[in-house]
Amino acid sequence: SMTTFATQSTSGSNPGDAGPVIVRVDDSLRPLALARLLGVRPGDRSVRDLELAAASDANDLSQLWATLNDAGRPVHVALVMPSPGRTAMFFLSEDDATGGGSAPDAERLRGPEATRERARLLQHVCQVLRREKAEDAPTLGHQAGFTRREPARAELPVYTMGQSLLEPTQASLRSSFVQGGFSHLADLAYMRREIPRRPSFDPPTWPAGVSVRSVASMPPAKAEAALVRALTRSYIGTLDCPALCSLRTTQDVLASHRSVGTYDPAMWHVVFVNDEAEGCLLLSPCPAQQTVELVYIGLGPSARGMGLGTGLMKMGLNSLCVRAERWLACAVDEANTPARRLYESLRFRAFAKRVALVVDLNPAPSAPDTRHLRG
Repeated sequence: SMTTFATQSTSGSNPGDAGPVIVRVDDSLRPLALARLLGVRPGDRSVRDLELAAASDANDLSQLWATLNDAGRPVHVALVMPSPGRTAMFFLSEDDATGGGSAPDAERLRGPEATRERARLLQHVCQVLRREKAEDAPTLGHQAGFTRREPARAELPVYTMGQSLLEPTQASLRSSFVQGGFSHLADLAYMRREIPRRPSFDPPTWPAGVSVRSVASMPPAKAEAALVRALTRSYIGTLDCPALCSLRTTQDVLASHRSVGTYDPAMWHVVFVNDEAEGCLLLSPCPAQQTVELVYIGLGPSARGMGLGTGLMKMGLNSLCVRAERWLACAVDEANTPARRLYESLRFRAFAKRVALVVDLNPAPSAPDTRHLRG
């Protein structure tokens, strides 16, 4: 029998509706929850593969959450996985397409009711991650045999932002995320081009006062300061996912950038204008995918309008011709027309699209204590 504590969602619009029982999944429920998350039948090999990856520390399944039916089986499942830069990646189960589920659960598994229940699950998990719920004290759900203790606050990682990337066709999931408190960040186009086997462009000539230096050529402390300043300056008036700027610190963004592929400081370059860092080009190899990732390119206000973006990209492509990878790839906000035009002019072509959704996981600021000001 299940003897751990559960919580009951109360985030619905109807005050009298206590909502579904929501649990943080333990080992006994994990195979069923993962099968539901992956959209496969229990016992499918993909479930075992994911558990083996977790056992080898390749994946973290400690933040696996589910709503339960009357029999204590998962109905909808959310997985939160840590990502560098204090970012949480969210994965959510879709409508049940396996033909499973009992008749009483049919409405909960598919359609509008499923969309709402997933939204409640997301709301609950986000509240827990923001420390808005008192996890140290258990509360009972409406079903006396299905109880579960939520994690103590000390067990929870500290996140500042949650993110999910969906296929454009996943309209129901998108509705759940939006109802669950996420905002649409951007429609992303994933673009790539083949890496030339020999230098294809003349070496760039930089305007007066402009220089480009690799991170590897600088002392570590100077390189770190230059990268932080270059990134910060590049966010001024940016067209590249501008809503992200308010959700993460520049240091968090830098940690996230460094986590892509294999970090090589010789492939990261900083643009200086009159000896002040004003932009950067960050490339990282991903050998397993035969790809070099264009992690980021950005310029601050005083470096714009001089053709530096094109020059940096040509310099980067020339530098890659000696490498074994086949592709140079990037993700671009489709609303960023100048960036798309730059990539298209260099023969990048879109090969996939995703919808990026984000949620602020910073704890809400506490109200100031004004008791000492009263009467």
